[in-house]
Amino acid sequence: MNTAKVFLLGIDGATFDLLHPLTENGTMPNLKRIFNGGAWAELNSTPNPLTPPAWISMVTGTWPATHGVYDFMHPKDNDDGSVSLRFTDSRDILSDLIWEIVSRYSYKVNSLNFYSMSPTRKIKGNLISGFLPWRHLRRGTYPSQLFDEIKTLQGVDIKLLGMDMSDEKKTVIGIPKEEEVGWIEQHTKRNSSWTRVLQHLEDKYPSDLSAIVYDGPDKIQHLFWRFMAPKWKDQFCDEHSQCIKAACMKHFAMLDKDIGQLMETMGANANIIVASDHGFGDTTEVVYLNQILNQLGYLKWSSQSQDSRSLGLAPDRLKDHMGMIDWQNTYLYCPTPSSNAIYLTKRGRREYSNSTYALKMTELKETLLTFVDPEGGKPIFSNVDLNASRLDGQDCHETEPDILVRLRDGGFVSVLKSNQVVKQRRYPEGTHRPNGVFACYGPAFKAKGRLESLDITDITPIILRILQIPKGDKIQGNVPDALLNEEWISSKDHPQLSLSITRESSTSEEDNISAAEKEAIMEQLKTLGYME
Repeated sequence: MNTAKVFLLGIDGATFDLLHPLTENGTMPNLKRIFNGGAWAELNSTPNPLTPPAWISMVTGTWPATHGVYDFMHPKDNDDGSVSLRFTDSRDILSDLIWEIVSRYSYKVNSLNFYSMSPTRKIKGNLISGFLPWRHLRRGTYPSQLFDEIKTLQGVDIKLLGMDMSDEKKTVIGIPKEEEVGWIEQHTKRNSSWTRVLQHLEDKYPSDLSAIVYDGPDKIQHLFWRFMAPKWKDQFCDEHSQCIKAACMKHFAMLDKDIGQLMETMGANANIIVASDHGFGDTTEVVYLNQILNQLGYLKWSSQSQDSRSLGLAPDRLKDHMGMIDWQNTYLYCPTPSSNAIYLTKRGRREYSNSTYALKMTELKETLLTFVDPEGGKPIFSNVDLNASRLDGQDCHETEPDILVRLRDGGFVSVLKSNQVVKQRRYPEGTHRPNGVFACYGPAFKAKGRLESLDITDITPIILRILQIPKGDKIQGNVPDALLNEEWISSKDHPQLSLSITRESSTSEEDNISAAEKEAIMEQLKTLGYME
């Protein structure tokens, strides 16, 4: 068949604030070739610009209220009124993935390192999930026998494709200065290992849709943002800071080399889409959301809770947070720092019935928007979004929060108890921003230069249009006008619908992962700044 080739290049946390200077100063020439030879625009992320909802929105073309993913974990009510947290995995994704959709049309797929693809679903091609302990990577690989093939590849360290538990654990309390450069270099090597895997797959199992996520930039920016951001980098000029800056620049230079290698692998006629799940910026303060709810009378701390003595966002073990709350006397709570979300408890849902729900939520929204920092006297929240569907009395998925908040400095909230509602950080750190990155390059794209912003849900329909697959009613994104070269697309063969691919998943990842490795995943979240 004379079909189109699509290459989705995901760069976790990519922001034009860093990429434009790096392309202009010669650090990233291959990415510059994409920007200059095609079109680019800011990519609007999900309301809470977080890895899980954002990547899932990108590869389903639907918003969180439809696909059901809001966070790394989601709250689950217990019979006694308390709340537990459950890890989010592919079983929680309520929408079809782009890999499934194109497989039904007989297109072949190679997908690497996308969040929460395990337990794997049946596709026509190959897939390795991201964000898994490496010892469980086989269960995140489709077909499972591909794992044995990959682990023997020259230039691939199978442990680098997953999470090395011993390495992640030592970063929880902070990476010792003498190990920071090595930590950056390790993630540089990790990017290259993923590159080698995709090169192998494309050589042995050529695909119509090839996709990869490089997550090194996000991890490095979380820890070392102040050494790279134009606003801050000149303030850190000691010898150690210069070493960190050099390692970070090398990371992006090597990433660009990986991108160049994959551009060559995909071929001159490949249609390249560069996209990030969110952008990046700085955060300078810690806001204690549950403490604010406590002061407003919506949350009561248990007798075993203690004031936080650090600037952390969560306890050393997040499950300890569940014991810090008196659930019988709490109406509203924030379950995780990365969620920036407020949920009603069982008691809260009883108290705030359908007739009073909208009134109570609207009152709380106004209260939060006018809630000020006692020291500075300025509002803490820049935005407070209510769940519009619940306000209208519609049924919603249990993972949907009642309220999403946006902090004035764009950071994540803390779920800890504190004697202050706001504390200043010792130095600026990296956090997410809603304006991510989009760029396109190849014969299917007509547009050139800078475009108006796109939504993250537009990526899936763009891919489907290039492959001439109907978008369908369930997909909420759209193809921007004048983006595509319809004449080139129409010159390709139409696919034939295949009924051989049906929804199928492997055994439960959570049922097989050990308690120690669950704790290690939590430590990974802490390392990246989501938990402490």
